[in-house]
Amino acid sequence: MKRKLLYFTLITVLIGIIYHLLPCPVFAAGSGTTGASFLKIGVGARAVAMGEAFVGVADDSSTIYWNPGGLGILSRKEFSATHLQWFEGINYEGLTYIHPTEEKGTFGVDFRYLHMDALKKTVVNSSSSTGYDELGTFSSYDMMVTVGYGKQILPHFNLGIGLKYIKETIDDKDATAIAGDFGLLYDLRGGKIGLSLQNLGTKLKFVTEEGNLPFNIKFGVSSSLLNDKFILGLEVNQPNDGKVSMRVGTEICPHKFFALRAGYKYTIDEDSDLGITSGLTAGAGFGKRSKRDSGLGYQVDYAFVPYGDFGYTHRISLTMTFGESFAKSLRTEEEEFTETEIESVPEEKSVEEEMISQPVEEDKTKQGVVNIAILDLFRDKSIPLSEARFVNRYIRSELSKSQFLHMIDDMTSRRILKKNGLDFGLRKPRKKYLLRAGEILNVDKIVIGEISVKKDKYKLTIGIIDIDTKRIEYTDTVVYSLFNIEQAIKELSSGLIEAITGK
Repeated sequence: MKRKLLYFTLITVLIGIIYHLLPCPVFAAGSGTTGASFLKIGVGARAVAMGEAFVGVADDSSTIYWNPGGLGILSRKEFSATHLQWFEGINYEGLTYIHPTEEKGTFGVDFRYLHMDALKKTVVNSSSSTGYDELGTFSSYDMMVTVGYGKQILPHFNLGIGLKYIKETIDDKDATAIAGDFGLLYDLRGGKIGLSLQNLGTKLKFVTEEGNLPFNIKFGVSSSLLNDKFILGLEVNQPNDGKVSMRVGTEICPHKFFALRAGYKYTIDEDSDLGITSGLTAGAGFGKRSKRDSGLGYQVDYAFVPYGDFGYTHRISLTMTFGESFAKSLRTEEEEFTETEIESVPEEKSVEEEMISQPVEEDKTKQGVVNIAILDLFRDKSIPLSEARFVNRYIRSELSKSQFLHMIDDMTSRRILKKNGLDFGLRKPRKKYLLRAGEILNVDKIVIGEISVKKDKYKLTIGIIDIDTKRIEYTDTVVYSLFNIEQAIKELSSGLIEAITGK
């Protein structure tokens, strides 16, 4: 964990150095004019009510705007619609859809549309009593479409990007720009650290006048307490056209169907003329968020933001989650496998019990190349699927270094087993089904393992089943943290190679 935090800190420092050194106008704070100001309007009633301190929270569909790195932690399909009542007849609408996949990461698309009441079109006429003539009305609108992608690239470490198409239209004139967002999210147990770079892109040009996009660097942290009933977010925001601002936000859930939120935004070294309430945010939400369970989840959120003499703004969002989360999908596969694929058999020891009780035996006949298959690690519910598969791939990588081992491809073995009705999911199968898997794959040995975690300490147990002798001939266990995962797996893999090949 310390190493991953060090990586994250180094990346943050590097981005800060680039921000202050590069002469590119998009990085230069305060350089030139800024266009597409509607990009600064916060997205999602929940995030706005929390003072917009959301880059380190990043746990719902609005993260595609705040920090695309947060897409990597979303496990269910999500759709949201937002309406913002702005000033002077201006309204802002938004639609977002998030689509997680089991192995390829999370995809998302976001549409934003700012529009206003029709405006009068006039032309100067000094002879007129009003000084101008009316030529009818014209419309004006701003639009943005974002396509986002996020994925967990290392345990707890998520990376995301967002590509934007931006368009502003006034009467018969318009301007377009292309921009990108970049986000990182480090998912700790009980909190997160987030970093986001927003609106890196081309300039927005109307006829002969052009301006930079409102580039931002956001860095934030969050803490989740009392089983997610209390969330605290802190954030620092540096725009290219203004002063550094600090944000703080909270969410309190006194009941599982109801939440209260409040926040505050403060701009350093800048006096506000909007009154003492400027910077305050508040809101509430109700419904069933249902991030991990199956079935339809829904949530209605409201945000209230005062702007002094300018008045108040109101946001309302409707969010729906649907489809099964990855963990639930695996449990469902397990239940279906148990009910339809596995015949009734007499009780026998579980693999875990037999691995513990079985003495280690050395195979005296190992010669030449040994054909093996490595099954996915069986994990407890606290271990994300991507994390277990990361360890699995690491073990495969180490074992592949031995010239005396031949491994069947991971995706191939899964496909063959599933075709033959053996899809274990999270289930710890009886030995007879593992032996059946070895026969189907036509290998000499099956490598199996289990992974669990307690207080940031991981326990990994590996065993080898010989298909011919039908015995568990070797077991080994390591306890490690994310800080020494590489060394632990290397030592474990070295023992496996020696046990399988005798070399």
